[in-house]
Amino acid sequence: LALSKRNSYTGGTTVNQGIFRLNAGGMPLGVGTGQYTSPHVITVNSGGTLQLNNHWVIGDGVQNKVVVNGGTLQFLNADNYLGNIEMTGANVVVEGDVYIETDADPALEIIGNSHIAGDVSLTNSSAASDVVDIQGGQASIGGETGEAALNHVDTGVPLTEFPVPIPGYFEQYVTGDTINVTGSETNGIDVNSIFTFGAANDGTTLGDLRDFISANYGSGTATIDGSGNIVVTADAPGDSDIALTLADSSGNTGATTWSSLSVTTAGSGDTYVTTVPIFDAQGKSFPVTLTFNKTASNTWAVAASMKPADGSIASFGITAINFNPDGSFASIG
Repeated sequence: LALSKRNSYTGGTTVNQGIFRLNAGGMPLGVGTGQYTSPHVITVNSGGTLQLNNHWVIGDGVQNKVVVNGGTLQFLNADNYLGNIEMTGANVVVEGDVYIETDADPALEIIGNSHIAGDVSLTNSSAASDVVDIQGGQASIGGETGEAALNHVDTGVPLTEFPVPIPGYFEQYVTGDTINVTGSETNGIDVNSIFTFGAANDGTTLGDLRDFISANYGSGTATIDGSGNIVVTADAPGDSDIALTLADSSGNTGATTWSSLSVTTAGSGDTYVTTVPIFDAQGKSFPVTLTFNKTASNTWAVAASMKPADGSIASFGITAINFNPDGSFASIG
Protein backbone atom coordinates (compact mmCIF):
# COMPACT_ATOMS: atom_id res chain seq x y z
CA LEU A 1 0.00 0.00 0.00
CA ALA A 2 1.34 3.45 -0.93
CA LEU A 3 -0.15 6.78 0.15
CA SER A 4 0.71 9.85 -1.91
CA LYS A 5 -0.25 13.52 -1.73
CA ARG A 6 -2.41 15.05 1.01
CA ASN A 7 -5.36 13.00 2.26
CA SER A 8 -7.60 12.53 5.27
CA TYR A 9 -6.20 9.15 6.22
CA THR A 10 -6.26 9.18 10.04
CA GLY A 11 -6.40 6.80 12.96
CA GLY A 12 -4.09 3.86 13.58
CA THR A 13 -2.33 1.52 11.17
CA THR A 14 -0.75 -1.87 11.86
CA VAL A 15 1.60 -3.47 9.33
CA ASN A 16 2.00 -7.20 9.93
CA GLN A 17 3.13 -8.27 6.44
CA GLY A 18 4.17 -6.55 3.24
CA ILE A 19 5.19 -2.93 2.63
CA PHE A 20 3.41 0.28 3.70
CA ARG A 21 4.96 3.20 1.79
CA LEU A 22 4.40 6.87 2.57
CA ASN A 23 5.32 9.34 -0.16
CA ALA A 24 5.58 13.10 0.49
CA GLY A 25 2.30 14.32 2.00
CA GLY A 26 0.84 10.82 2.27
CA MET A 27 -0.04 10.96 5.97
CA PRO A 28 -1.54 13.72 8.17
CA LEU A 29 1.49 15.46 9.64
CA GLY A 30 0.11 17.03 12.80
CA VAL A 31 2.21 20.20 12.42
CA GLY A 32 -0.46 22.86 12.33
CA THR A 33 -1.92 21.89 8.95
CA GLY A 34 -5.56 22.27 9.96
CA GLN A 35 -7.46 19.09 9.11
CA TYR A 36 -4.29 17.03 9.36
CA THR A 37 -3.89 17.18 13.16
CA SER A 38 -5.59 13.93 14.23
CA PRO A 39 -3.28 11.58 16.15
CA HIS A 40 -1.98 8.70 14.03
CA VAL A 41 0.11 5.74 15.15
CA ILE A 42 1.73 3.34 12.68
CA THR A 43 2.82 0.03 14.20
CA VAL A 44 5.20 -2.15 12.18
CA ASN A 45 5.34 -5.73 13.46
CA SER A 46 7.73 -8.50 12.46
CA GLY A 47 7.27 -9.26 8.76
CA GLY A 48 6.15 -5.73 7.92
CA THR A 49 8.08 -2.83 6.37
CA LEU A 50 7.39 0.92 6.56
CA GLN A 51 9.03 2.99 3.80
CA LEU A 52 9.35 6.77 4.13
CA ASN A 53 9.96 8.56 0.83
CA ASN A 54 11.03 12.23 0.54
CA HIS A 55 10.58 14.94 3.19
CA TRP A 56 8.75 13.67 6.26
CA VAL A 57 7.71 14.99 9.65
CA ILE A 58 6.46 12.22 11.93
CA GLY A 59 4.92 13.79 14.97
CA ASP A 60 4.28 17.12 16.60
CA GLY A 61 4.47 16.48 20.32
CA VAL A 62 2.48 13.22 20.49
CA GLN A 63 0.27 13.85 17.45
CA ASN A 64 1.81 11.13 15.29
CA LYS A 65 4.10 8.25 16.11
CA VAL A 66 5.81 5.30 14.46
CA VAL A 67 6.25 2.15 16.57
CA VAL A 68 8.52 -0.51 15.01
CA ASN A 69 8.02 -3.79 16.85
CA GLY A 70 10.30 -6.27 15.11
CA GLY A 71 9.62 -4.93 11.61
CA THR A 72 11.74 -2.84 9.26
CA LEU A 73 11.82 0.96 8.96
CA GLN A 74 13.32 2.08 5.65
CA PHE A 75 14.28 5.67 4.71
CA LEU A 76 14.38 5.86 0.91
CA ASN A 77 16.05 9.25 0.44
CA ALA A 78 18.77 11.35 2.05
CA ASP A 79 16.19 13.88 3.20
CA ASN A 80 14.89 15.54 6.37
CA TYR A 81 13.01 13.35 8.85
CA LEU A 82 11.77 14.46 12.24
CA GLY A 83 9.49 12.91 14.82
CA ASN A 84 8.57 10.28 17.37
CA ILE A 85 9.88 6.79 16.61
CA GLU A 86 9.87 3.89 19.08
CA MET A 87 11.70 0.70 18.10
CA THR A 88 11.89 -2.74 19.70
CA GLY A 89 13.75 -5.55 17.94
CA ALA A 90 13.58 -3.59 14.69
CA ASN A 91 15.71 -3.46 11.57
CA VAL A 92 16.41 0.00 10.11
CA VAL A 93 17.63 0.62 6.55
CA VAL A 94 18.71 4.19 5.75
CA GLU A 95 19.56 4.95 2.10
CA GLY A 96 21.57 8.11 2.81
CA ASP A 97 23.51 10.08 5.41
CA VAL A 98 22.37 10.44 9.05
CA TYR A 99 22.63 13.46 11.37
CA ILE A 100 22.12 12.85 15.12
CA GLU A 101 21.92 15.66 17.65
CA THR A 102 22.64 14.20 21.09
CA ASP A 103 25.04 14.25 24.03
CA ALA A 104 23.99 10.76 25.10
CA ASP A 105 26.45 7.91 25.58
CA PRO A 106 26.15 5.84 23.50
CA ALA A 107 25.01 8.33 20.87
CA LEU A 108 24.22 5.58 18.35
CA GLU A 109 23.55 1.86 18.73
CA ILE A 110 23.19 -0.38 15.67
CA ILE A 111 22.06 -3.89 16.48
CA GLY A 112 21.17 -6.84 14.27
CA ASN A 113 20.76 -6.36 10.53
CA SER A 114 20.29 -2.58 10.43
CA HIS A 115 22.19 -0.62 7.80
CA ILE A 116 23.07 3.04 7.17
CA ALA A 117 24.22 3.38 3.57
CA GLY A 118 25.84 6.81 3.98
CA ASP A 119 27.89 8.56 6.66
CA VAL A 120 26.84 9.48 10.21
CA SER A 121 27.35 12.94 11.73
CA LEU A 122 27.11 13.26 15.54
CA THR A 123 27.06 16.45 17.58
CA ASN A 124 28.56 14.45 20.45
CA SER A 125 32.24 15.45 20.57
CA SER A 126 33.57 12.16 21.96
CA ALA A 127 35.50 9.73 19.77
CA ALA A 128 33.36 7.54 17.55
CA SER A 129 34.76 4.40 19.19
CA ASP A 130 33.48 5.66 22.57
CA VAL A 131 29.92 6.63 21.64
CA VAL A 132 28.97 4.31 18.75
CA ASP A 133 28.02 0.75 19.62
CA ILE A 134 27.73 -1.69 16.69
CA GLN A 135 26.48 -5.14 17.60
CA GLY A 136 26.04 -8.04 15.23
CA GLY A 137 28.14 -9.04 12.26
CA GLN A 138 25.68 -7.65 9.70
CA ALA A 139 25.11 -4.16 11.14
CA SER A 140 26.87 -1.61 8.94
CA ILE A 141 27.61 2.07 8.24
CA GLY A 142 28.78 3.22 4.83
CA GLY A 143 28.79 -0.36 3.58
CA GLU A 144 31.31 -1.55 6.20
CA THR A 145 30.88 -3.58 9.37
CA GLY A 146 32.72 -3.81 12.68
CA GLU A 147 35.44 -1.28 13.48
CA ALA A 148 35.71 -0.28 9.81
CA ALA A 149 32.19 1.19 10.03
CA LEU A 150 33.53 3.85 12.43
CA ASN A 151 35.47 5.36 9.52
CA HIS A 152 32.09 6.66 8.32
CA VAL A 153 31.25 8.43 11.60
CA ASP A 154 32.11 12.12 12.14
CA THR A 155 31.75 13.42 15.71
CA GLY A 156 31.63 16.95 17.09
CA VAL A 157 29.76 18.39 14.10
CA PRO A 158 28.00 21.78 14.54
CA LEU A 159 24.33 21.89 15.49
CA THR A 160 22.09 22.11 12.44
CA GLU A 161 18.62 23.64 12.33
CA PHE A 162 16.50 21.79 9.79
CA PRO A 163 13.52 23.50 8.16
CA VAL A 164 10.10 21.91 8.60
CA PRO A 165 9.29 20.31 5.22
CA ILE A 166 6.23 21.58 3.35
CA PRO A 167 4.68 18.62 1.51
CA GLY A 168 2.81 20.95 -0.85
CA TYR A 169 6.15 21.73 -2.49
CA PHE A 170 6.52 18.08 -3.46
CA GLU A 171 3.36 16.87 -5.14
CA GLN A 172 3.82 13.23 -6.07
CA TYR A 173 4.36 12.49 -9.76
CA VAL A 174 2.27 9.85 -11.48
CA THR A 175 3.13 7.63 -14.43
CA GLY A 176 3.26 9.71 -17.60
CA ASP A 177 4.21 13.02 -15.95
CA THR A 178 7.18 14.62 -17.70
CA ILE A 179 10.10 16.86 -16.73
CA ASN A 180 11.76 19.02 -19.38
CA VAL A 181 15.57 18.80 -19.31
CA THR A 182 17.07 21.68 -21.28
CA GLY A 183 20.41 23.43 -21.38
CA SER A 184 23.68 23.36 -23.28
CA GLU A 185 26.82 21.26 -23.58
CA THR A 186 30.26 22.64 -22.73
CA ASN A 187 30.63 23.74 -26.38
CA GLY A 188 27.27 25.51 -26.38
CA ILE A 189 25.29 22.85 -28.29
CA ASP A 190 21.67 22.75 -27.08
CA VAL A 191 20.33 19.92 -24.92
CA ASN A 192 16.59 19.31 -25.10
CA SER A 193 15.23 16.08 -23.61
CA ILE A 194 12.13 14.92 -21.74
CA PHE A 195 12.21 12.68 -18.65
CA THR A 196 9.02 10.61 -18.41
CA PHE A 197 8.04 9.46 -14.91
CA GLY A 198 7.18 5.81 -14.36
CA ALA A 199 8.79 2.48 -13.52
CA ALA A 200 8.38 1.38 -17.13
CA ASN A 201 9.58 4.75 -18.45
CA ASP A 202 12.68 6.75 -17.43
CA GLY A 203 12.33 6.12 -13.69
CA THR A 204 10.71 7.22 -10.44
CA THR A 205 13.53 8.59 -8.26
CA LEU A 206 15.88 11.55 -8.12
CA GLY A 207 18.69 9.11 -8.86
CA ASP A 208 16.90 8.06 -12.05
CA LEU A 209 16.63 11.72 -13.08
CA ARG A 210 20.34 12.20 -12.35
CA ASP A 211 21.23 9.24 -14.57
CA PHE A 212 18.92 10.53 -17.31
CA ILE A 213 20.69 13.91 -17.27
CA SER A 214 24.12 12.27 -17.48
CA ALA A 215 22.98 10.12 -20.40
CA ASN A 216 21.77 13.17 -22.31
CA TYR A 217 24.89 15.27 -21.72
CA GLY A 218 27.81 14.11 -23.83
CA SER A 219 30.26 16.46 -22.11
CA GLY A 220 29.06 16.50 -18.49
CA THR A 221 28.10 14.20 -15.62
CA ALA A 222 25.28 14.72 -13.11
CA THR A 223 25.62 13.82 -9.44
CA ILE A 224 23.65 14.46 -6.24
CA ASP A 225 25.44 16.27 -3.43
CA GLY A 226 24.91 15.81 0.31
CA SER A 227 22.11 18.39 0.37
CA GLY A 228 20.14 16.66 -2.37
CA ASN A 229 21.09 19.12 -5.11
CA ILE A 230 21.72 17.95 -8.66
CA VAL A 231 25.25 18.96 -9.69
CA VAL A 232 26.40 18.90 -13.32
CA THR A 233 30.16 18.88 -13.86
CA ALA A 234 31.96 19.19 -17.19
CA ASP A 235 33.94 16.03 -17.92
CA ALA A 236 37.01 17.90 -19.21
CA PRO A 237 38.74 21.02 -17.83
CA GLY A 238 38.53 24.16 -19.87
CA ASP A 239 36.13 26.91 -20.81
CA SER A 240 32.59 25.62 -20.54
CA ASP A 241 29.12 26.83 -21.54
CA ILE A 242 27.42 23.94 -19.75
CA ALA A 243 23.95 24.83 -18.46
CA LEU A 244 20.89 22.98 -17.13
CA THR A 245 17.22 23.87 -16.54
CA LEU A 246 14.59 21.50 -15.14
CA ALA A 247 10.89 22.28 -15.49
CA ASP A 248 7.64 20.37 -15.03
CA SER A 249 5.46 20.03 -18.10
CA SER A 250 2.07 21.72 -18.02
CA GLY A 251 -0.71 19.27 -17.21
CA ASN A 252 1.39 17.18 -14.81
CA THR A 253 -0.27 15.77 -11.72
CA GLY A 254 2.95 16.06 -9.72
CA ALA A 255 5.15 19.10 -9.30
CA THR A 256 8.47 20.19 -7.85
CA THR A 257 9.74 23.69 -7.09
CA TRP A 258 12.91 23.47 -9.18
CA SER A 259 15.82 25.79 -8.48
CA SER A 260 17.89 27.33 -11.26
CA LEU A 261 21.42 26.13 -12.02
CA SER A 262 24.14 28.21 -10.37
CA VAL A 263 27.81 28.08 -11.36
CA THR A 264 29.97 27.06 -8.39
CA THR A 265 33.28 26.57 -10.23
CA ALA A 266 34.23 28.92 -13.02
CA GLY A 267 35.31 27.42 -16.34
CA SER A 268 39.03 27.15 -16.96
CA GLY A 269 41.33 26.35 -19.85
CA ASP A 270 43.04 29.65 -20.75
CA THR A 271 46.57 29.11 -22.11
CA TYR A 272 49.53 31.50 -22.23
CA VAL A 273 52.96 30.79 -23.72
CA THR A 274 56.17 32.69 -23.18
CA THR A 275 59.89 32.10 -23.81
CA VAL A 276 62.75 32.77 -21.43
CA PRO A 277 66.53 32.33 -22.05
CA ILE A 278 68.75 30.02 -20.04
CA PHE A 279 72.54 29.90 -20.21
CA ASP A 280 75.06 27.05 -20.21
CA ALA A 281 78.45 27.04 -18.49
CA GLN A 282 80.04 28.84 -21.46
CA GLY A 283 77.46 31.62 -21.42
CA LYS A 284 75.55 30.49 -24.49
CA SER A 285 71.80 31.13 -24.30
CA PHE A 286 69.03 28.71 -25.21
CA PRO A 287 65.29 29.53 -25.38
CA VAL A 288 62.97 27.62 -23.02
CA THR A 289 59.24 27.73 -23.65
CA LEU A 290 56.94 27.99 -20.63
CA THR A 291 53.29 27.03 -21.20
CA PHE A 292 50.72 28.10 -18.58
CA ASN A 293 47.30 26.40 -18.53
CA LYS A 294 44.51 27.55 -16.22
CA THR A 295 43.21 24.41 -14.50
CA ALA A 296 40.85 25.98 -11.92
CA SER A 297 39.96 29.32 -10.39
CA ASN A 298 43.25 31.01 -9.35
CA THR A 299 45.35 27.96 -10.29
CA TRP A 300 47.67 27.55 -13.29
CA ALA A 301 49.68 24.53 -14.38
CA VAL A 302 53.07 25.24 -15.94
CA ALA A 303 55.26 23.09 -18.18
CA ALA A 304 58.70 23.76 -19.66
CA SER A 305 60.01 22.60 -23.03
CA MET A 306 62.84 23.35 -25.47
CA LYS A 307 63.92 22.39 -28.97
CA PRO A 308 65.51 18.91 -29.12
CA ALA A 309 68.46 20.39 -31.03
CA ASP A 310 69.20 22.65 -28.04
CA GLY A 311 68.91 19.95 -25.39
CA SER A 312 66.28 18.54 -23.04
CA ILE A 313 64.85 19.42 -19.64
CA ALA A 314 65.66 16.65 -17.17
CA SER A 315 63.45 18.05 -14.38
CA PHE A 316 61.27 21.06 -13.70
CA GLY A 317 60.36 21.65 -10.08
CA ILE A 318 57.23 23.76 -10.58
CA THR A 319 53.98 22.10 -11.62
CA ALA A 320 51.39 24.66 -10.47
CA ILE A 321 51.15 28.30 -9.48
CA ASN A 322 48.36 29.40 -7.10
CA PHE A 323 47.01 32.91 -6.64
CA ASN A 324 44.84 34.54 -4.00
CA PRO A 325 41.34 35.77 -4.93
CA ASP A 326 42.73 39.33 -5.24
CA GLY A 327 45.29 38.15 -7.84
CA SER A 328 48.32 38.22 -5.57
CA PHE A 329 50.75 35.31 -5.49
CA ALA A 330 49.87 32.53 -3.03
CA SER A 331 52.11 29.49 -3.57
CA ILE A 332 53.74 27.11 -6.02
CA GLY A 333 53.37 23.37 -6.21
